[in-house]
Amino acid sequence: MNALTNKIARTYPEVKKRVFEVDFLRGLCILLMILDHFFYDWCGLMPAIFGPINEPEWLVTLHDFALFWWNWDVRTITRFIIVALFFFLSGISTSFSRSNIKRGSIYFTIGVLISCITFDISQLTNGFQIAMIVNTIFTFGLATLIFGIFEYLFKKFIKNKLAFTITSTAIGIAIIIIGYTSPTFFDNTATLEVLNFPNLMRAIFGYGRFANQADYMPLLPYLGFIFLGAAFASIFYAKKQSLLQPLFDKFNHRPKDYLDNVVWFPIKIGKGISFVGKYAFLTYIIHQGVLIIICVIIMLSLGYSLNI
Repeated sequence: MNALTNKIARTYPEVKKRVFEVDFLRGLCILLMILDHFFYDWCGLMPAIFGPINEPEWLVTLHDFALFWWNWDVRTITRFIIVALFFFLSGISTSFSRSNIKRGSIYFTIGVLISCITFDISQLTNGFQIAMIVNTIFTFGLATLIFGIFEYLFKKFIKNKLAFTITSTAIGIAIIIIGYTSPTFFDNTATLEVLNFPNLMRAIFGYGRFANQADYMPLLPYLGFIFLGAAFASIFYAKKQSLLQPLFDKFNHRPKDYLDNVVWFPIKIGKGISFVGKYAFLTYIIHQGVLIIICVIIMLSLGYSLNI
C-alpha cells in the first residue's frame, strides 16, 4: 500500500494545483458516459442512418448487446447514480473557482449553442434522436450560475461559513427531493411535442422532455447535487487541496523500490482517467462527434449505404 501511495505521489507532483480524486472520479464518470453513448450509437443511431444491421455476425452481436444494454434496468439506475456523482463533483469544483457566476455563464452559453445546433441537425435529418435541448453543459452552466449568484449574495450579506454549509445542504436536499418526486422524471413517455417557451421551462425543470431528445438533463434534481457538493467542499476542501495531500507530502521524495514496476500500470491508468476528468467538458463536447465518425466509417467499410 505504501508503495502504491509513493508511486501516486511521484506521478502527481503538482497535486496541490489539481485535486486528484475529483479529477479521477469525474474522468471515470465521463468515460462511462462515452461507453453509454457508444452503445446508443450502435443500437439507435447507426440503424437510423444505415437501416437494419444484419451482417457481419460480430456487428449484429454488437447491435443486439447495445440494444439490451440501452433497455437494461441496471443501466437506467446506474446512469442516475453516475450523473448525480458528476454533478456532486462539479459542486465540489465550485469551491476552486474564482467566479462561479462567470464560469456558469460561459458553460450555459456553450450549452445553449449545443442545444441550437443539435436541434437544427435533428430537423434536417427527419427527427433523429440527436437534439440535446437541455443537455449536460446547458444544465451544468445554468446550475453553476444559479449557485454562483446564491454564493455571492450569501457571502456578501451573511459571511458565515457554517451558515453557508447548512443552508447549501438544506437547499440541495430539498431540490433533490423535489426533482426525484416529479411525476415525469422517470417517465420517458412524458414528451413535449412543441418547442415553445412554456414547454422549454417544463423541460428545464424536469417536467417533461421533448420528443426525440438525447442527453436530457433537467435542472431538478441535479442543481441539488451542485449545492451538496459545494457544502461538502466547504468542510473537506477548505484548504483547497486534495484530501490525499498529506500522503503525497509524506511520500513524495521516497526512493524507488521493487514494487514500483508492479504499480506502474495502474498508476498510468489512473493518470489517464484523471486527465479526462481535468478536461471533462471538452471531452463531452467532442466525444459524440468522434464516436459517430468512427461508427460511420466502420459501416461504410462494411458495405452499408446511407439511408437518410
